[in-house]
Amino acid sequence: MRAEVKPVTFRVYPENRSLYAVINIWPTKTAMYRHRPLGRDYQATTKGVMVYDVPPAKSGKPTRKRGLFAEINFCRACLGIGVVSHEMTHAAFCWAERRGLPLETVYSAQNWKANRKRNSTMKLDSVEERFCYALGEMCRQFTQRCYDLGLYREVVQGR
Repeated sequence: MRAEVKPVTFRVYPENRSLYAVINIWPTKTAMYRHRPLGRDYQATTKGVMVYDVPPAKSGKPTRKRGLFAEINFCRACLGIGVVSHEMTHAAFCWAERRGLPLETVYSAQNWKANRKRNSTMKLDSVEERFCYALGEMCRQFTQRCYDLGLYREVVQGR
């Protein structure tokens, strides 16, 4: 019988403490593939999820959505900025869908051109800025946690 391999697991929160993505960092690709079977040689994967708490029928309590919106799986050898930012962008799209952000307004050509001609800066609560801040915050938390856990030690020390 094969020993169960456990990942390093933590959460990232794009905006506040209610919605979060779960990060799993697996020691090898093989371990990651055992957890999340993939069709080709992926370095990481992101899956949008929605989890519900369903109380017993007799309790009278309503069904409630949990704050989890994505699960992101990395293998230990693939924690470079390209892979991390790519997967965090997928997670940011999952977050935006969960929040109901109208992303189509960001890339409508007329709106995009008009905003850049009129304004040198965007409003902080605009859809595009909220998306970018959420993405940046998830990347910041991921990077900080990897440093704290010693996962980026080789990068810093040049090994």
